[in-house]
Amino acid sequence: QRDRLMHAIGYVIDQLDTPGEVLPLLAQLGRDHRKYGVTDDHYNAVADALVAALANLTGTELWTDETERAWRDAIALIVATMTDAANAEQGPPTWVGTVINHHRVLDDLAIVRLQLDQTMPYVPGQYVSVQVPTRPRMWRYLSFATPPHPDRIVEFHVRRVSGGWVSSAITTDTRIGDTWLIGSPLGGLGVSRRPGRRRLMIAEGTGIAPLRAQLLDMARLDDTPRTHVFVGGTYPCDLYDLDVLWGLSRTCPWLTVVPVIENSDNP
Repeated sequence: QRDRLMHAIGYVIDQLDTPGEVLPLLAQLGRDHRKYGVTDDHYNAVADALVAALANLTGTELWTDETERAWRDAIALIVATMTDAANAEQGPPTWVGTVINHHRVLDDLAIVRLQLDQTMPYVPGQYVSVQVPTRPRMWRYLSFATPPHPDRIVEFHVRRVSGGWVSSAITTDTRIGDTWLIGSPLGGLGVSRRPGRRRLMIAEGTGIAPLRAQLLDMARLDDTPRTHVFVGGTYPCDLYDLDVLWGLSRTCPWLTVVPVIENSDNP
C-alpha cells in the first residue's frame, strides 16, 4: 500500500502542469474514498504525516522552507480536490447490490447480474469497486457490462485470476441472494460524440464488458456512426459473448463485429 500511495502521489505531482487531466481523476478518487469512511480530518492527518516523512528522508540540507511550501501547496491541492468532491457528492458512499443471476459461462469466467438498492448514475464505460461477502474489506474493480437500466440491474463479467482471492470467490462461490457493496462509479472510458466520426473498438476476453455497455447504449440512439468491433481471444471459447454482439449487429446496421482467435480449437 505504501508503494501504491507514493506511486499515485508521484503521478499526480508530475501531472499538475495539466490540471484538466489530473483534477477530475482526484475528484473521482475523493468520491470513491467515501466508502472507507474517510473524513476531512483523515486527509489532513495524512498530509501532515507525508510532509514530515518527506522532510525526514530528504534531510535538513536539502529540505528548505521553499521546498516545504512547494510540497504543502501540492498536497493541499490534492486534499482540497478530493475532499471538495467527496463533500459535494449527493449519492450514498456505497450501493448494495443483490445477486439475481450467476452464470458460469466458462470454468474460469462468470457473468453476474445484480439489482441495486437505489439508482446509480453512471456512464457506460465506467467501472466500480466491489466488495463481496466472502472476501470482506477486499475491494476489487469491475467494469459495467450494461448501460444504466430502469430496474437498477447491473451486470459484470469476471474472469478468475491465478491467485486472485476475490475473482475466485466471485466465479466459484457467488450465490443468488448474496449482497455486494459497490462504490462510486469511476473512469472516463467513452466514445466520441462528434457527428460523422467512425469508431473502432478492440477488446480481448472480459475487456469487452465496458465496450459492450457502450454498444448497448449506442443502440438506443439515433444517427449512430459506423462502428467496427474486433473482439479477440486465445481460443473460440474466450469469445463467450459473441452471440450477443452478433445479435446486436443484426439489428444495428451501423455495427460490424469481427472475432479474432489465436487457435481454432478449444483446449
